Amino acid sequence: MWKVGEYFDSATKLCKLCSAGKFKAFKAQTSCSPCPRGTANMYVGSTGIISCEICPLGTIPNAVIGATGCISCNPGTRALYGALECIPCPGGFYSMFGVDCESCPPGKFSLAGSSMCVNCKDDLYSITGATTCEVC
Repeated sequence: MWKVGEYFDSATKLCKLCSAGKFKAFKAQTSCSPCPRGTANMYVGSTGIISCEICPLGTIPNAVIGATGCISCNPGTRALYGALECIPCPGGFYSMFGVDCESCPPGKFSLAGSSMCVNCKDDLYSITGATTCEVC
């Protein structure tokens, strides 16, 4: 039997550490298991599923299963804690850093997926969270 965190490579006939994105918790297992959906593990030789961590706010796993890290969302999008994909901010909201969508203040507007709000022209106005500017 092999140690936890290791598997037997039949090609080289050697014990090897589980690669990043995988773990092996029991000696009786013959292969390493991938981290489950929505989690990531950047360490080799992991001995338990606890090594697979949920990605923080504004990030998503770099693979569906067996992820080796978390990647940041693009501006104009966001991801909640443990999300599988970055989603665009709705109209009237923006995200500069891909973490959370904030509403546009009065006098500004945005379309869906915006990374910033746009000023209304001088003869127009808008309310908080507007998708367009209107005539007074």
